[in-house]
Amino acid sequence: MQLSSIIQTFEADFLAAYQNTLLPSQRKALDALKQCRTTQSPVMLAQCDGCEKQVLIPHSCGHRSCPHCQHYESQQWLERQLKKQVPAEYFLLTFTLPEELRPLAWQHQRTLYDLMIRCSWETLKTFAQNDLAGKGWSHQRTAYPFAPIGLSPACACGHACGGYRCR
Repeated sequence: MQLSSIIQTFEADFLAAYQNTLLPSQRKALDALKQCRTTQSPVMLAQCDGCEKQVLIPHSCGHRSCPHCQHYESQQWLERQLKKQVPAEYFLLTFTLPEELRPLAWQHQRTLYDLMIRCSWETLKTFAQNDLAGKGWSHQRTAYPFAPIGLSPACACGHACGGYRCR
């Protein structure tokens, strides 16, 4: 089963429930994924050099959220990141905003997420410097913003601690 067929099946119900909370970028992603490698997408003419048979091949959407289009790139990125790992125990921390700030966050996402990422890094750095057992050693790997539909915007950070076992 392809993702595009799942979107086609459930899109109307999904939009009925979340139309007012979807961002333009989320709507654009949904539209791209719905058309990826389908009869609605542009096509490319491919021809066999041996027999000269011609076939029309639908284009992929190329959207960064598409699992079909970005699988190879995602795997390459993951392999590069794993090579950069330090010998420590890793864990994930999530910073969220209070519900009262949600409307402001939706209106000013770029600014809000930039601030959330910077504040989360500073918080982790302060904790690491104040932790005598860890001797101030901390390694933050990744920070990415996300906003699950209907929930408060959040920022997740991959964090490694060294010199002791994380508790």
